[in-house]
Amino acid sequence: MQYLLWYLIIFLIILLVLYILEFYIPDKKNTLGNSKVYNFISKKFNLNMGKKRVRILSKIIVFANTFILSIPIMMVLFVNLNYLEVLGISLLIFTVLILIVYNFIGYILKKKGW
Repeated sequence: MQYLLWYLIIFLIILLVLYILEFYIPDKKNTLGNSKVYNFISKKFNLNMGKKRVRILSKIIVFANTFILSIPIMMVLFVNLNYLEVLGISLLIFTVLILIVYNFIGYILKKKGW
C-alpha cells in the first residue's frame, strides 16, 4: 500500500510537470502536432488529425508519457540493486513501455475511426 501511494504521488508530480511543459510553456520546434511521438502515432496508423484531435492526442500523450516515466522512477527509488543494474533494467522497461503504450494508443484511435 505504501508503494502505491508513492507511485500515485510520483505520477501526479510528473503529470503536472509534463502538462505545464506541453500546454503552458510551448517549445518553438515541438509545438502541438509536431512532436516525434505525435508523428509516430499519426503516420504509423494513418490517423486523420484535425485541430481538435491534435489537442486531444496531445493530452493522451502527456498521460502516456507520465505512465511511462513513473514506472522506471519507482524502480530506481525502491528496488535494492546495484546502480548499474537498476539503470539497465529501467532502460529496458522504459524502451518496452514506449513501444507498447504508443502502439496501443495508435491501435485504439484507429479502431475508433480517427
